[in-house]
Amino acid sequence: KESGGAIFTDLASIPTTDTPESSTPSSSSPASTPEVVASAKINRFFASTAEPAAPSLTEAESDQTDQTETSDTNSDIDVSIENILNVAINQNTSAKKGGAIYGKKAKLSRINNLELSGNSSQDVGGGLCLTESVEFDAIGSLLSHYNSAAKEGGVIHSKTVTLSNLK
Repeated sequence: KESGGAIFTDLASIPTTDTPESSTPSSSSPASTPEVVASAKINRFFASTAEPAAPSLTEAESDQTDQTETSDTNSDIDVSIENILNVAINQNTSAKKGGAIYGKKAKLSRINNLELSGNSSQDVGGGLCLTESVEFDAIGSLLSHYNSAAKEGGVIHSKTVTLSNLK
């Protein structure tokens, strides 16, 4: 890939109950979308997910309220990874920008463990390259190592990076 070794997007996301119209790259036949995604692994063009036990009514109601309140502000986000226990974005490369993910705006939120490791780019953004912004919200743990870029942003290259509600 020239840009975005794992995800190159205008409108892509890993499905959760918050994003029913999203799509996930897959090498196998399409399967039904789980209601809540427990873990995801993005590695060399593929994303896989595992389904947890059903959420309690309180969590489901809370998620629905959150979606209603933020749907207008998130309408221009083209990479959205939300409400997942564990995410590993590892060992992706690109000849240009964004070793793992290349897009305009990204939001990664409500993730217990996020790992960005071993990603590389021959230009900018070894792990993530977003032309406008990336937001990390409610991330429990972030592990990042062995990412590289030839010019700028070994892990992240973006005009704006926002960190909020860190655990």
